[in-house]
Amino acid sequence: MVVTIDDIPGWIDNKEDDGSPNEWTRKHLTGLSNYAAPLMEAERLHGFCFVRKFWDSIPWSNRSSLFICALNPFRLAEPERANAITEQLDEVLHAKLIEAPLYAFDGRLIRLAQRVANDGLTHGGLGEVELPLWSAVVTSVSEVAISHNFAFRPTGMMREAFVNYLNAFYARNASVAGYQEDVSKLRVNEISNWLRAWTFMEMCGFQAGEVPETEDDDD
Repeated sequence: MVVTIDDIPGWIDNKEDDGSPNEWTRKHLTGLSNYAAPLMEAERLHGFCFVRKFWDSIPWSNRSSLFICALNPFRLAEPERANAITEQLDEVLHAKLIEAPLYAFDGRLIRLAQRVANDGLTHGGLGEVELPLWSAVVTSVSEVAISHNFAFRPTGMMREAFVNYLNAFYARNASVAGYQEDVSKLRVNEISNWLRAWTFMEMCGFQAGEVPETEDDDD
């Protein structure tokens, strides 16, 4: 889910320092992501959040976005696995069993985003809310390649998987002579590294062309 808010000049704006978001903008947007992550943990959501700020040269760079992404267990499950149950129900009840939990999960993310905006911004001011499909976002140039992406915060099982993925780099560097993976001396820097996380997401199977044809809206 993506929450997009208008800039607040002097606090959050599109001014850049040496091609990167200025210090105050990065600080305040990072604060929103820092607040969203523990709320996700409290809701037992397995995923991540991060901030997108388009390049200053992009026409719509006066807006910032907070991504709140979580694994929807009702979307991941194969519908056929529920056949033994649905065969025992009247057909009109199938939607309540499968579709209702699926879309109710989206509602949880929307309410969480509303809380982040209401608690984190002085006047609330929840902006535009979208539900794009992450597998489309992660491979889209217009979504993630012409923007500054930072304040990545993983949660739940996604955090555990990502940290274990990073630990493997450090283990190889410690045991294999010669080639060394280019990682920070301080591991915590890698845990919040957007580029490293983006590579990890692609390795998880979020590849171009794998967006379900039945999906009309974004995740």
